[in-house]
Amino acid sequence: MQFDSVTIDEKRADADITPGGILIGAGVMVKGDISCDEIVVGGTLDINALQAKKLVIESGGKVEGKANANSAEIAGNFKGDLHLTDEICVKKAGIVRGKVRYRSLQVESGGRLYGDVQYDFEDLDEEEKK
Repeated sequence: MQFDSVTIDEKRADADITPGGILIGAGVMVKGDISCDEIVVGGTLDINALQAKKLVIESGGKVEGKANANSAEIAGNFKGDLHLTDEICVKKAGIVRGKVRYRSLQVESGGRLYGDVQYDFEDLDEEEKK
């Protein structure tokens, strides 16, 4: 799916979604491949592949699959492969399960990470890897 800017939640039609952004509200389920600038998930997202600059999973939101993003803020649930070129922030109620690669990690008290979680050395030169 390719979107310019989409809001999928009548209750939050006034939400501040940037051009190229997607809002998937509570009670909405989306399946498929998505490429966008920013995605905010309050509902359920079942993806084969997500490519985004920013992934936000709100409290009550659920994402399962493979995601690549610059950054992620997780207050809901993520299960699968998550590759970030920058940072991940797991909020106090956030739960992340699976394979996670990141460059910067922040976990609030109560936030949980399970699985294969590692700093991403890919694309670093040899001096930075030492």
